[in-house]
Amino acid sequence: MGFKEVQVSKFRQDFEDLSEVQLTCEDTHLGEVCGEQLPKEMVDYLSRCIAGYVLSPDDDVAVVINGRVTRFSTKHGSAGWGLVTADTDLKVELSKEKEKSQEKKVRGFDRVGGLAGTIQEIVSCVEGPLCDPGKYAKFGVTPPRGVLLYGPPGTGKSLLASAVAEELQAAGTPIHVELVKSTELTTKGEAAVHSLFGRCRESGLAALIFIDEVDAVCPDREGRGSSTGTEAERRMVASLLTEMDGAGLPSQ
Repeated sequence: MGFKEVQVSKFRQDFEDLSEVQLTCEDTHLGEVCGEQLPKEMVDYLSRCIAGYVLSPDDDVAVVINGRVTRFSTKHGSAGWGLVTADTDLKVELSKEKEKSQEKKVRGFDRVGGLAGTIQEIVSCVEGPLCDPGKYAKFGVTPPRGVLLYGPPGTGKSLLASAVAEELQAAGTPIHVELVKSTELTTKGEAAVHSLFGRCRESGLAALIFIDEVDAVCPDREGRGSSTGTEAERRMVASLLTEMDGAGLPSQ
């Protein structure tokens, strides 16, 4: 699977917008949260959010509720481990340890106002596969090797990238994080590209590379001249594409 495109179209939303939940799932088998029966609307919403996850006992599940990421832990005794569907018999409880840590300092997705749908997409295709890639491979679920965030300036794309890094580290996942500006690559050329990906490979850890304003790194080259600057630019782009093509493979 290649890169997943996620549109970031609205950063700030009114509270009324954040509280609205479109419910589409009818068949749900979630149990209780903290010993109290959940309203059907919340059960439907949780079931829809975790559909497609690969879960096992004592896993943490991140779900966006009213614009805030809330973590749940799966409980022992749940049946149907593997890929979650609407028919999965699953019991969850609030992840108390994670909730306490979030109260101490606002970090991760809690720093992002709105964007509930976008955050949920990123959680499902980035956090789960990076935290436990073996589990996804076992059930034949191939996550995207990258995510392309696109949208107007000021919609929170850069903030989302740093929030993802914080969420992964808060979840106890050893990860090598590289947050770079496109200018760092364009000024240093193809050597900087190989060095960037090389550092991640050498770390031996799962890696998250975020390139801010990648359109400045890969401009439209059609109809342009053959100046030295343009040729160097093309070599740098070719190096970036080569490295991206190998990223996410088992050997990488």
